[in-house]
Amino acid sequence: MSFDGDDARTAVVVGVPYPHLSDRMEAVQDAYDRAFADRDRARDPGWAYAVEIPTVRKTRQALGRVVRGPDDFGVRILADRRYTSADMGKYSVRGAFPPEERAELLDIDPAKLKFAMLNFYGDHDAYEGVPPEP
Repeated sequence: MSFDGDDARTAVVVGVPYPHLSDRMEAVQDAYDRAFADRDRARDPGWAYAVEIPTVRKTRQALGRVVRGPDDFGVRILADRRYTSADMGKYSVRGAFPPEERAELLDIDPAKLKFAMLNFYGDHDAYEGVPPEP
């Protein structure tokens, strides 16, 4: 799907798009554990390669619908606590993003999201006329 111009100024990813858990997925995870156990002791390689990397790839694809070029701007919302800086153990997703993208992630109280979006779009002159009331 492709959106041009003002057609996609906001994207919301609700939840974390983990792969479907199944016997096959567990076998893939076990295979990665065996293949990379000696090289990557700091983290669980099966989880990282079979679950975490595909999950972040799907999330980044959804977010990429908003900013496709240097002149694009928009709000990308990751609506799940696992994307925040909160420690959720291996289920935390934030640390799997590249450092430059991780630096762009802001933890915002959901009650203040509407105002943050109005401020963002107001700063980018995205409204013709008066911005909407919160």
